[in-house]
Amino acid sequence: MAMTPRLHLFTRLLGVALLMGGACAHAFEADVHFGLTRWLALKAGFSDLQAEVIATGNQRVDAGTMDSVELVLEYACLGKHADAAGVAQLYHFAGNTRAPAPPAQRAIVAGGAPARKVLDDTLAQARQGKADVLLLRLGQALNVFQDSWSFQGTPDVPDFGDAALACDANLAWTAPAARGGWNSHKPDHTHAWSADTLAMAEATYLALTQYPPVGGAPRQAADWAALKPLVGNFARAISKSDKAHWFHSQGIADTSFLSGVSLPDGSAGAPTPWDGRRLPPLTRETSPQHDISAETLAFYNDFFRRWLGGSRPDAGLPRMLAPSASRDLLARLKLWRLRDHGAVAELAHAGAFTPAQRRALDRLTARPGAYARHEKLSQAFYPLLMQGPVASPLLPWVIHPLPATAGNTARAIAVAKLRHAPYDEIGIVAEQQAGGWKAVRLVAAVNH
Repeated sequence: MAMTPRLHLFTRLLGVALLMGGACAHAFEADVHFGLTRWLALKAGFSDLQAEVIATGNQRVDAGTMDSVELVLEYACLGKHADAAGVAQLYHFAGNTRAPAPPAQRAIVAGGAPARKVLDDTLAQARQGKADVLLLRLGQALNVFQDSWSFQGTPDVPDFGDAALACDANLAWTAPAARGGWNSHKPDHTHAWSADTLAMAEATYLALTQYPPVGGAPRQAADWAALKPLVGNFARAISKSDKAHWFHSQGIADTSFLSGVSLPDGSAGAPTPWDGRRLPPLTRETSPQHDISAETLAFYNDFFRRWLGGSRPDAGLPRMLAPSASRDLLARLKLWRLRDHGAVAELAHAGAFTPAQRRALDRLTARPGAYARHEKLSQAFYPLLMQGPVASPLLPWVIHPLPATAGNTARAIAVAKLRHAPYDEIGIVAEQQAGGWKAVRLVAAVNH
């Protein structure tokens, strides 16, 4: 089939952006980085295609190429990788000082000079006759600029309560404690920071209006004063349904980009699945990781198959859990399998469950269609790469040996990123006990 001029332009511009990569570390989510950015671009006078290209460039920073997928568990906790911390900083955390450095020296200022650098460079290059080919880069530059409002302040440091998972404070990039910290989705939610969302949107709109004409065609931008109350309504929306209603009221019918954002579904139910988070598909149902013992690898292959591959996470899974941890851990595993992660995100990142929370969880899991389902196990995961100098295959999870316990019990952790919870990273800790390997704990961090 012949490629239309519109599709040819989109494909050409998309190829430019993909060469630039993007870090898998999020602050504002797709409701802002894709949806609101596209709407603002339309209001700034860009065409439908141009606005889509800008929004795509913005979103692809969060899920673009494998070389720049960075998880804080991997680069700052289980490993100490300054280069990976630098990638996270480049695309999302516009700190005053490059990592490694103490958190206080890496504070982020909303809309500050470090956050503006790539944006200013892009605008300057566009004015030199490159406006036609830099729209995706404009979107990319807007991502780190927008995130500076989410991350303003001093980065927090994850604390998993386990010396084997201790994180390097000089490397870790997470949201400041004052914004909700490393283990909260609050920094991502516009309704928690309406004034900041308005300031971010206004600065984004100004940048869009400063972009030179594409192809010499003039643009007519709406007055910001007329847009401000509309953005205020967007900022106050507290569910995917509320966000979808806002976009529909603005003439944007396709709101599938809301799928996966860490807000509850709301009254309209689950959005249509979105294909905008483009990463290479996994082709195997088991892990090909080659530096782990066969017994450990077999355990995790079986564990993830039982947890995520069947219709229910409690079918055949209890025997793979340590008896001392089975009650709480099984409840937590059921919670993390729920399709509407936004409805339980706060509980998922909380400590031990109370009896009332257990009852609420039982009610949620009893609902028809409560659990995320996938035709193939490989579809449950975002692909990951091992850190380090050796080439890595695409992996559904990355296994790390952990220091043995005081009783000389071998331990390991498997780090993964689930497709139905794209703004989180999890780790399954296991021990080699008398009856073989057993899972003992699930840890998680918000993937800012």
